[in-house]
Amino acid sequence: MKKVVKEEISFEQAKRLCEAIIFASTIPVTNELLQQKVGEGQPVAAIMEQLRDDYKGGGVELVEIAGGWM
Repeated sequence: MKKVVKEEISFEQAKRLCEAIIFASTIPVTNELLQQKVGEGQPVAAIMEQLRDDYKGGGVELVEIAGGWM
């Protein structure tokens, strides 16, 4: 059986992955799901705050609703 090794990703890569997951989803995405996808070593709360700030004042608003992000 082949062993699967999960490679650590950078903060910036984790941020882009969270962004892609949220914008591809039709339902709110929970922090727990994002944490599973980016790995335990990434600060999902900080990533989401930075993403919210990145989009602030633009044509898209990232909001936390119904226990998840949209």
